[in-house]
Amino acid sequence: MAFAPNFDRAMKRILEKEAPSYIWKTGWSAGGERWKVDLTGHPSSERRPLVLIEVELKRDDPAGNVIKIWRWARLAKSPQGVLFIQAFSKHYWQTKIRQRVRAIFVGERMMEDRKLSIDYKWERMKFRPKMVPGQRTKEGAGRMVHAAQLLANRIARMVPWPEVSTARFCGYDLIRITPSPIVFR
Repeated sequence: MAFAPNFDRAMKRILEKEAPSYIWKTGWSAGGERWKVDLTGHPSSERRPLVLIEVELKRDDPAGNVIKIWRWARLAKSPQGVLFIQAFSKHYWQTKIRQRVRAIFVGERMMEDRKLSIDYKWERMKFRPKMVPGQRTKEGAGRMVHAAQLLANRIARMVPWPEVSTARFCGYDLIRITPSPIVFR
């Protein structure tokens, strides 16, 4: 089994538990598009943003992932907000620094586009995938699963949650759920 799909599935398992107000899908593609997003969170309410997650393990051009989302958002003209999270492995902090900096730069320019309601966030992972030239690498010793779980837990804290408050009325506990405000820059 290939490395990236294993990583995505491990993240999905955690996000389904930690952010249950979203329906999580791996390998999602927008209608009519050929590209895929590593992991997508579809909200149960239109008031919450669509969550798109791209995990850069060892790709040559991570800015390409930002550009494809930007292009799709401009053409789709969806009123729903988008939270786009791009995570970079240790590989991009040690050897591919320029590619990471370019991707973050393009993501920040995408947020400045006034026609869109996209919030771009990036995350740093403390995980370096095995690099074997010409071979598809599988997970080893549980490090990949552990890294995916850590990243998923951090992402779950970024996803907007409804606020729950309780009140007591005539001896009964009443629960009021108020959606958290979504702030886009």
